[in-house]
Amino acid sequence: MTLQELVTKSGSPELCDCLKTLEEEAQFGRECREAMVAETVALGLLLDFGADEATLQKAFSVLDSRQLRTLKAAMAQKAAVLFPPEAQLPRSQSLPAKLEDAYII
Repeated sequence: MTLQELVTKSGSPELCDCLKTLEEEAQFGRECREAMVAETVALGLLLDFGADEATLQKAFSVLDSRQLRTLKAAMAQKAAVLFPPEAQLPRSQSLPAKLEDAYII
């Protein structure tokens, strides 16, 4: 007997609401996991793991949540070292000349 069948047979509105909430939270968790796998795959491609996107997707999707978080954090740290953020606009090479205090009126 599944949880859905058990709740349906009980007929309790509170249990039906709780089950619906659990189903929605489970769906949200699956969506978050898919997003985390996609981000980890993108990091794997950025760091050139030597595999294509489909292979990385398949490899990372079998990891449990703790393993996936650990791997993603390590890969993000490595990417930050290899590719530090840079300013988009170049810094001006000429700095303003220091004004002489004697000539200020």
